[in-house]
Amino acid sequence: MNGDDSPIEFRDREHISLFLSGSLEGGSIDDAAEAFGVVIRAYGVDKMARESRLSVEHLARSFGDRGDPDLSTVLAVMKVLDILLTTRVKDEREDD
Repeated sequence: MNGDDSPIEFRDREHISLFLSGSLEGGSIDDAAEAFGVVIRAYGVDKMARESRLSVEHLARSFGDRGDPDLSTVLAVMKVLDILLTTRVKDEREDD
C-alpha cells in the first residue's frame, strides 16, 4: 500500500476493484496478497471473516506476509466485496 491509498477510499467498490486489478496484473502473488490484505483490513477483518465464512486466522495466513491464498479464498473475499474476477487477452504492447 502506498501513502495515497487510505482505508477510507476502500469503501468504494470501483476503487477496490481498480486497486485489486492493478495488483493482480503485475503477476506477483506477494503484491496481490498484500493488496487483498489492505482491502480486508479496511473492510474489517472480523466482518470479512463472518461474511465470507472464513476464519480470521485463515484470512491472516492467506493475505498476510508471504501469503499464498487459494482461489476459493480469493473468490470468497471478492463475493463479500461484490466484485468480480475477470480475464482479458494480453495486449501485444504489454511487457511479459
